[in-house]
Amino acid sequence: MQRLFGLSLLLLGLALLWVYPVASNGLLLLALILVVAQWRYRYTWLLALPVLLASVDLGAWSGWLLLDEFDGLLAVLAGTAFAAGQYAGSMAPSRRGMFWLWMWAVVLALGLWKGLVPVPPLDANAWYGYLTHWNAVRVVRGGFWALVFAPLLLSQLTHDRQTVELRLALGLTLAMIGFGGYVLWQRDFLVDLLTAKDRWGLFANWLNLSGKYRITGTFSQMHFGGEAVDAFLILVWPFAFWLLLHVRRWSMAVLASLALALAAYAIMVTITRTTYLAAGFAFLVYLVLLLGRPERSSRWPMLVGSGFLLLCGFLAWFGFRYGGSVLLAAYMMVLAGCLAGGLFGARWPKLSLPVGMTLLLTVGLALALRAMLNSRWADTSLGMALAIAVPSILIIGLGGLAVGRSFSARLGPREALTSLAIVSIMLPIAVMALSGYQMQSRANTVSADWQTRMAHWQKTVSLVPDDLGSQFFGRGLGGFPRANLIEGASQEAGWFFSPQGRGQVLRIVGNSSLALGQRLISPIPGRYTFVAQVRNPSRASASLEVRLQPRRILEMEGWLPNSKELKFVVKPGQSYTKLEGVIDIEPDSIPRWFDPRSLVFAVTNQGYPGSALDLADIQFNDAQGNNVLLNGDFAAGGLFWLAYSDFFHLDWHMQSLYVATFFESGFFGLTVLLTLIAVAVWRAWQQNRQDRTFAAPFIAAVAGFLVLGITGTLSDVPRVMTLFLLLCVAGLWRQHR
Repeated sequence: MQRLFGLSLLLLGLALLWVYPVASNGLLLLALILVVAQWRYRYTWLLALPVLLASVDLGAWSGWLLLDEFDGLLAVLAGTAFAAGQYAGSMAPSRRGMFWLWMWAVVLALGLWKGLVPVPPLDANAWYGYLTHWNAVRVVRGGFWALVFAPLLLSQLTHDRQTVELRLALGLTLAMIGFGGYVLWQRDFLVDLLTAKDRWGLFANWLNLSGKYRITGTFSQMHFGGEAVDAFLILVWPFAFWLLLHVRRWSMAVLASLALALAAYAIMVTITRTTYLAAGFAFLVYLVLLLGRPERSSRWPMLVGSGFLLLCGFLAWFGFRYGGSVLLAAYMMVLAGCLAGGLFGARWPKLSLPVGMTLLLTVGLALALRAMLNSRWADTSLGMALAIAVPSILIIGLGGLAVGRSFSARLGPREALTSLAIVSIMLPIAVMALSGYQMQSRANTVSADWQTRMAHWQKTVSLVPDDLGSQFFGRGLGGFPRANLIEGASQEAGWFFSPQGRGQVLRIVGNSSLALGQRLISPIPGRYTFVAQVRNPSRASASLEVRLQPRRILEMEGWLPNSKELKFVVKPGQSYTKLEGVIDIEPDSIPRWFDPRSLVFAVTNQGYPGSALDLADIQFNDAQGNNVLLNGDFAAGGLFWLAYSDFFHLDWHMQSLYVATFFESGFFGLTVLLTLIAVAVWRAWQQNRQDRTFAAPFIAAVAGFLVLGITGTLSDVPRVMTLFLLLCVAGLWRQHR
């Protein structure tokens, strides 16, 4: 029976990839590779699932929302494992202590039923929007795939725990490397590298923390904002840390170090306050677990070391405004060198330590003074520079030496080197992140933003009816965008498809930042003609804006370079009007191969609130009269089109994991989720006390995830929830003798 089910699931996955509208051949080739690899090696999925989650997302090109290519690839992986008999015997460990996991399955089933019933037609609005009952299916996918893979994970943990832990940590580390590399590219690292005219140009964009751009990574669901990228980073980096601590091969240590560096950079450029808090809290939790195992009974050195690092962070943050990155480099050189001297000084020749420390402090002081006296950002006198540099260098250097000595007997060589690497990576990135103009401006609005969130949560809770059934079981999965638009006086607009003749009509309700766009494939310079049939069936005046702009996913800037616009005022009426306009595409407006942006054709309604625009048969014709748009008549619904909302995100997200769980699943679902997490953390804590160190990254990841969940929905991102719930399954597992 398992093999038959596996074959059916495998064929369904291949069929989904076969009909996928973008890169179908490449996806099928990838699927075949996964089939062969999973069939031959049962642990393949532990490597493949995290990498696929982080690297394969074509939603910005396909427009698919209800399902996507990730579902097809996971169906292929799970189907192959079933067909190969790798699930054999998996039900026995699945029954051991998994009560709360299966209770969560009940919560999801109830939420799906309440969210989906009454079942509406499976039309274009279901496939390409969030405003029908079918959105419950999109949301439930995360829990569904976690439950599909949970028995396999439990069985493999029982069979060979160490191999599973190593493969899972390696898979998450590789995923972080791929994702971090994409973030670097998205932040214009290649643009700076290939176009810089001087040394400052090498850092013009990828280290610029003053702009409003905030990364989305590979997650196309960030087209409406949210915390998908933040949650992925928080869940993954602790496992790269664990891998760095426990692998024996230096090649693996290099991979883990690279992943940690990229994770720290990616967290920095999220420019999100709660993400910084969550990452810092998770890091502290990991340190407590690392240094608080039974064989390390004294807590005093840990407290002193943590306090010293906080002091170093403050000194570096304060000095950074006077001497910039050069002064920061001087501080980090002194800190790392003196920590290393304290940790390993007992192994050095007798006089080498004082001589080396004196030389290091002298060089660090000279470099710090030069940084402040030659800074482009601050005019600092020699007296002020000495007053800042001398005490800070002495505190960092001598304190680092003392702290290093206090830990020299508590940390082995690998742990000591790892700690040095983490401090050298995390501290300067944290300083730069907190010193950026955009982050400072966001820090000034904490109180106002919190009040906004509180009002939003109160409105969300008020949308849940007062009857006992709704309070206890919620309104169902995926219902918030629809309920907010209809009942919650949403600021944001909506978009809908309705049949008309052989094609369909796209209706956009204004006024908001909402736009529907299509990424142009290999555009060439020249004159293009926009043509469309448009009407305004509402009573308010509407304004159609046609935009051609280089963009990534989410662009918080109000103005983008090289953007082109056409504007048409459309008065109320029931008849269609043909609108035409011309846009010239210059060579400079087409992103180059190393640029992360794509040229996007977008339409939006900037008319009065409540106004509506019906658009039919949109064309964007080149000089030869060829329409470069795909599905411009919307006969295939929203295929190849993706909605973008750059500014108004609250109307699409509940912005709290806990409020969202209550809204969708009521007090019952919230209780089950928190209990599931608590039991998993408790069992992992017990394993950590038994010196099974893989529990530490899980607890740290969950701790950060829960902090991030204070202001982030998280549960409406299927990929993230698949990963989170699978980690919870690993936490729930316990060895039975």
